[in-house]
Parts: sequence; structure tokens; C-alpha cells
Amino acid sequence: MKTILQKNFSFLIWAVMLALLSPGLVHAQVNEDFKLLASDGAADDKFGWSVAVSGDTAVVGALGNPNRFRAYVFVKPATGWSGTLNEAANLFASDAATTTTEFGFSVAVSGDTALVGARLDDDGGSGSGSAYVFVKPALGGWVDAVEDAKLLASDGAVLDNFGVSVALDGDTAVVGAYLDDVRVITDAGSAYVFDLVFDSDSDGPITSNVLAGPNPAAVSESITLSAHIDDATTGGATIASADFEIRDGDANVVLSGTGSGTCSDSQLPCPDDTAFDQVDEDVAVTIDPGDLTPGVYNACVRGTDAPGNVGAYECTLLAVYDPSAWFVTGGGFVNSPSAADVVNGAAGPARFGFVSKYLPGRSIPDGNLEFQFQAGSLNFKSTSMDWLVVSGEPRGRFQGTGTINGSTVCKFVVDAWDGSFNGGVDAFGLRLFACGGAAADVHRYNLPATQLTRGSIIIHTR
Repeated sequence: MKTILQKNFSFLIWAVMLALLSPGLVHAQVNEDFKLLASDGAADDKFGWSVAVSGDTAVVGALGNPNRFRAYVFVKPATGWSGTLNEAANLFASDAATTTTEFGFSVAVSGDTALVGARLDDDGGSGSGSAYVFVKPALGGWVDAVEDAKLLASDGAVLDNFGVSVALDGDTAVVGAYLDDVRVITDAGSAYVFDLVFDSDSDGPITSNVLAGPNPAAVSESITLSAHIDDATTGGATIASADFEIRDGDANVVLSGTGSGTCSDSQLPCPDDTAFDQVDEDVAVTIDPGDLTPGVYNACVRGTDAPGNVGAYECTLLAVYDPSAWFVTGGGFVNSPSAADVVNGAAGPARFGFVSKYLPGRSIPDGNLEFQFQAGSLNFKSTSMDWLVVSGEPRGRFQGTGTINGSTVCKFVVDAWDGSFNGGVDAFGLRLFACGGAAADVHRYNLPATQLTRGSIIIHTR
């Protein structure tokens, strides 16, 4: 909203000047308690060209040095204002404002928000001007940052000098443009009022591309769990930390950990550059040999952003096996066509993980299977195994019993191919039948052997 101020304040200004110059009003001389200095102060910086204070926060503009073009934030120490102090943070313009824009000509601060004017910025033409809004992070204090928003006049024009003066109170900002042409009056000047209402960042970052490798893995192997965490579309905040959980088939957490700050511990989810300082991060954690017993696990990762918003866990199925006996292992993804979902006709990606093996001296195989098909609202977990057959292709088939979504009991058969399906690829097939007491030829889900889009299957015949 633009507010045009055209009143003549000359009488009031002269009255104020006379009052200030009147000797009778000067009762004492007070020296400063504190001195603010730029940590990188240099000749011709003109540090102190503009100043503002709100509570325990002060902002100082430095107009002169062409290699700096920044404003400085100072925070009152716990011991109070005394001595000298360097800045807590620097405020920069993301579009690389320089002294030609006079970034820092004016400054204002109110609470956790700062405003910096650049009266000669050129978004609306040479010298049209702009102002930059900075908001202190929700967690922690002021840090070096670029603006959260940029204010422009809707009718900005050449040499308006929008940003020559700025003021801030709560969510209300006022920006002066003393050379604005109002209607037909040249350089009449105006002021613009802005309501600084920002979309609140209440969404956690999104985790994707969760991978475990090798998968399946022997109990004697190290496993790397990796993921991508991104807050770009959920608030744009820096990623602050990452969590991982390894859950067994009963959803019990058997391993977990959190990485944050500067993070280089291989057993915590840490960024590839060891520092949580970006809007998106690639993280990885190492699971040591022996940390997991044979079985199928959900390996999950999530992130938390700087404002403290926690994202949802994203998981992948991880199969761990004991190579000392005959067994079949697998984990990965397949594309499930609509024809496979007999009830709903849904199509989309599905993920699976399984281990099936004969233990010494036992005639019934041990192991488990988990199959997750989100589009069809189908989550199947095995409860027991009936048999396992390994043939020479190599190919493994095993049958057992389990439940859909924890309730409906079904029989299942898995058809697993180890690099031997249709010219040398891994393939996975699954039939769910006889559900809830139905006949054996009535299927709830029927996926023929299908090439994996990601993951692997291993047939072990010793």
C-alpha cells in the first residue's frame, strides 16, 4: 500500500531545531557506555552512516567501502553494553548490491526484524531504490544472511530514491521515496507502507531417495544407509539435523541415531561435507557388521530444519541374511501394474524385502517377507514360512502365511530370480491368495515375476 505524505512540516522542524539549540534545555553531557566496531573496518567504510536500535539489537549501516556493501547487527552482551564490541552478524543483499545502490543508506530494526534501505537500487530504473527485510532465525541468534524479502515501490521510477529512509514497528514497515513524482508534482516525495506478513514455516523437510547398500546384506557386512533431505519446497530453511531408525518386523527400533551441527561420525547420519548448513543435504550412516541379525527391516531417515520443523520418516526395506545355510534374500522396488491389484486396480511403485532359509536340522524354513504397495493401500507382512525351493536358474520360491495391514490373513508365494530372468535381470513376483478364508484360487494380489527397478535378489545354494 502506498501512502502519500504532502503536508508542510517546515514550521514544526524549525520549532524542534530552536528547542534543541536552546542552552536552557542542555542539562548534562553524557559519554557513551559502549562502542560498536566493524570486525572488518577499513578506510572510507563510512560505518555508522545509519543506525537503529530495538531492545538488545542494534543495526548499523556502512555506506562507503565498495567491497563490503553490508549492514552490521550487534547484540547486547549478557554483561551489558560496555567497552567495545564487534558485530554478531552481517546482512547482505542477495542481488549483490554495491555502493552504487547505497545499500545501508538507511536502517531500521524492530524485535527480530531488520530493514535496510538501498536508495539507488535499479529494479524500477536507475536510482529507483529498494529496501531489504531480514528476519532473525527462529532457533539461535542472528547469523550472516541474505534478505528474507525485498520491498519495491509498485510505481517505482528513475531517481525516486525509494529507501532513502526506513522505519519499522512490529510487522509494519514504512519506506520513504523523497524524490517520487506525485501526479504532476516533480520530486514531491512519498512514503510507502508495507504489512510484513510472511508465510510461517511449519513444515518439516522432505526426505527422499533412501537407499541401503548392499541390500540384501550379510550379517558380516557393513551397510551404508543414505538419503536426500530437502526443505526447498517446505519453507526454505537450512537443514539442522538428520535422524535414522532401523525397525524390525514388529516396528521395534533396534538401531537409531541423530546427526547435527558439524558431523563426521560414520555411525550417525551426517552430510557428505560434514556440516548441516544447506537447504538440502545428502546424508549417510554406516551400520557395522553384527549390528543387525538376519531379517527384514525398515531402514528410515528423516530431517529437521533450522526452525525446528521435523519431517516425516522415509523408509526402505533392508534384508539381512546369514550366509551359513541355504537361503534366498532380496530387497528393492518393482513397478506394480493395475492388473496385479485385483481388488483396487491401483498402479505404482512397490517395495519389498525378504529372507527365507533353512536352518540346520529344521525342515521348515525360517525368515520373513514384507511388501509395501502404497497406491493400493497394501502392506503385507509374513508370520510364518511353509517351504522354500531353490532351483538352478538360479531361482527361489517360498510359501507362507501373513497379514495385510495387520488384520486380513493370507497365504503368499514369492517367486525370486537372481540375474536369470529374461536375459539376465533380477525379478520379483508375489501372489497373495486365500485371504480371510477364501478359496486358494481367489487372489487379492497377483504380480508375476517382474524386473526390479532398484535393488537386488540373491539365491544362495552353498
